Amino acid sequence: MLHRSVSSSLLLGLSDYEIVVIDDGSTVSQVMPDGIKRNTEEVMDQFDSPHIRYIRKINNAGLGSIFESYVTEHITGEYAIFINDDDVFIDPEPVHKALKILEHDPSLSIVFMSLIRRSDNKKIDQCIDLPYPPMSGKDFFRKYSEDYDIRHTALYGILRTKFIHETGAMQSIGLQKYGLHDAFGIDTDLLFRLLTKGGTSFVDQPFLLRRETAGLTERFPVMFAYCYYQYILRGIKYQKDVGFDEKSSVRKFLRSWYRVMLMMYNATLFSPLAEERGEEKIRQHLRIPFHIYLIKEMWRHGIFSFEQNDAKAWFWSTWKYAWQNKNSFTRYFFTPRRSKINGNTGVRPFWNKGHKR
Repeated sequence: MLHRSVSSSLLLGLSDYEIVVIDDGSTVSQVMPDGIKRNTEEVMDQFDSPHIRYIRKINNAGLGSIFESYVTEHITGEYAIFINDDDVFIDPEPVHKALKILEHDPSLSIVFMSLIRRSDNKKIDQCIDLPYPPMSGKDFFRKYSEDYDIRHTALYGILRTKFIHETGAMQSIGLQKYGLHDAFGIDTDLLFRLLTKGGTSFVDQPFLLRRETAGLTERFPVMFAYCYYQYILRGIKYQKDVGFDEKSSVRKFLRSWYRVMLMMYNATLFSPLAEERGEEKIRQHLRIPFHIYLIKEMWRHGIFSFEQNDAKAWFWSTWKYAWQNKNSFTRYFFTPRRSKINGNTGVRPFWNKGHKR
């Protein structure tokens, strides 16, 4: 996939550009289409282009740390596109259109481009269309808080790197010291910061095939939701500090994430793909049961008031979902179950003194 991704990058028809490939201590080797087994470094050795810069880390630092080092040490261009190693450029025309828009309007932070999502599980392609006019940062955030398609474009566009530096964006918040994955949500934090610097525009023409595979999200669902939420809070705090206050949109967006966190908590307990370590690490970090933390956050952000009919309906419908999914909270407190960590079976309530909280 990496070879395919880099090859597609070289076919964009750009003249003054650089492809930065950061190898985060990879130890993977795979058989290539030519039948030869190669590791990441050997794959990159196949390319002979002055436009490619390959950087290998000896030890794995995590995606959050890699993003931070890229911004502070390796970024050189006026604009930047972030892609994963399983993404493929499918059409250079939207990229050229987006660059022209950015050069014509220096106040823009980012130009989003449509993309195609391919799921390995469903074997279908879904085009995410972006038929929107240019927007200010505040208008975009309002749209982002309610538009599912826009959220899934994440940072799939061209960013003005000057604004990345000015906002101090893409810094890891140190969740790795708790054994958590810093990468979840760092793109949202960056996007929220960029919105305070300038507006956005759109090119409604797919430029990329985004391949989605079962990975960390499915293995650690509650960790994904919790870490993402921490970066969201970080981005929202930055917006508030610089006077970019969109209270109604923030409340709507946070409400949607409370639902996600509760659903991911249930998935952690019952999904056959999920590893229990994600739940264990979150409990060790929070030192209180996860759903208690969720209630606390709802209360802290004023979304627990029963005077609001929509919040009341959301609360009961979400907890009804949790109850119907094998009664996760009863299981969490009282039910004996086999630990995937130590292989022991027994009741492990959160107040168990022998249990790391």
